[in-house]
Amino acid sequence: MSYTPRPNNSGFTLVETLVALAILSVIIGAIYGTFRAGSQSNMLLGENADLHQTGRVLLGRINSELCGIYQAAGSGTSALTGENSDMAESSSSFDRLEFTTISHKPCRSTDILGGVCSVTYSVKSSRDGVPEGLFIKEDFTPGLHLSDDEVENLPETRISGLVVGMDCSYLDPNTGEWVEEWIGKTALPAAVHIKLILKSPRKNASPVEAYLTTNLRPSGSKQSTSGGQDGGR
Repeated sequence: MSYTPRPNNSGFTLVETLVALAILSVIIGAIYGTFRAGSQSNMLLGENADLHQTGRVLLGRINSELCGIYQAAGSGTSALTGENSDMAESSSSFDRLEFTTISHKPCRSTDILGGVCSVTYSVKSSRDGVPEGLFIKEDFTPGLHLSDDEVENLPETRISGLVVGMDCSYLDPNTGEWVEEWIGKTALPAAVHIKLILKSPRKNASPVEAYLTTNLRPSGSKQSTSGGQDGGR
């Protein structure tokens, strides 16, 4: 009886090849998903860090000016006015803050350096209600204008396009309570709390909050300030 050797079929079958390719695709997909998630996480962390830094810089500027707030003796009106956005028929985060200070660094070219300056901070929006950023109006000759229209027509400078909201409240020295507006008062509030809402222009980005509380100085006393991010007073 003769022996006939079997052929050497050492290759992979089509089914084995397809199964191997399917397993490889699953592994590559898992690796890519992990890499993409890590990349997005790093991007979001960097984005939030930039927003927090912007908030700190803006609040630091406002804090410095509030520390130098100028209340003229015998003026009969407060050097600070805080308008709640509800009064302006706007978003609840579009408050307006105006005060007179001696600690202002000009944001636009001017021949006037130092001295008293009236500044107004507000968040502007387009006709469609889309926030356009935090703006400042500078009046280097407060009280010397011929008409209110002259003050209204002063140019405004956008200092950050990342700010989409501003919410302010004021500590009433008489009642010890926080109020949402400070209009028509004769004295300064005991403190001002400012919350800025910042958002990246990236679609579906989440907003972050930066806040500051500045204690204003009554006559004969010192000032103190405190601030932070991601929280309220």
